[in-house]
Amino acid sequence: MSTIDFSIDETDPEVTALCGQTSVLKVHRILQHYLETCENDPKSFSNALTQLDAMLHSIDPKDEGKEGSASTEHTAFSWTLIDLALKVPYSHPAQDHLVSLLAHLRKSVKLNKAVLDTDTDRQAYASLTYFHRSVYEKCANFLFEPGTSEEVASLNECAFLARLSAAGISPDIIYAIWNFRELLEEEAAYKHNAALYSASMAGASVWIIYAGQSLFKEVVHSPRASSLNETSWRTGTLYDGPILGFPRWSFWRKTLDAARESPRVGDDTRVLTQKAVELMDVLERANK
Repeated sequence: MSTIDFSIDETDPEVTALCGQTSVLKVHRILQHYLETCENDPKSFSNALTQLDAMLHSIDPKDEGKEGSASTEHTAFSWTLIDLALKVPYSHPAQDHLVSLLAHLRKSVKLNKAVLDTDTDRQAYASLTYFHRSVYEKCANFLFEPGTSEEVASLNECAFLARLSAAGISPDIIYAIWNFRELLEEEAAYKHNAALYSASMAGASVWIIYAGQSLFKEVVHSPRASSLNETSWRTGTLYDGPILGFPRWSFWRKTLDAARESPRVGDDTRVLTQKAVELMDVLERANK
């Protein structure tokens, strides 16, 4: 685990804004130590949970957003964890370790926030609200320059978001829908750029590899079809079928299969698309 560079770039404007909080540095130290020791130290997991729970405070809605308040602590925690996750190679077990930590932390009352349920007009509790907000702010942009650190971070991001979805931490798989629409359903300039095309197909494949089953259930057997936000779930220009169902899933599979056979993708991408297509085919045949 020591071969991964977990350092924070303190010249990054986002970090500059957060590093005023001592909490971000504490979170970074705790998470870095956890990732570097968790595979050899059986107590590393529980120690990290205890330390994070001790430093995070319950959120008081009246103090939300104030300097030094619990909300800024939670934002710093969320930003730091995501920043570390994007530095971890997509296939590295450290991503699973971070997801496992989140799965346990979300049970803490400190990481739950009281919200108003508009359907029942009653108070309910939402878990990891600041984390989900930070995910949206840091991970909703799928653009990158091929051959740069942005490309590497983008692939790691796809894997991390997929793992969050498969673990039930993300509330839905909307990031996958956005990702697949941009990468598989639009005739964009990247399709004429071999390096960008290869990287894009790799990102889509990673989603299938790490969250294929949950994605399949949402797209083909979603119980929320009647309340879908059609703007978020809309299809791209290359696919004119229904928003939900086998046709969309089959379109994605065929597009990745074509990429697998394309001379424009690299060897690593070819391996990923092969795995993704095989999994998609199994899920499709098993559920027909």
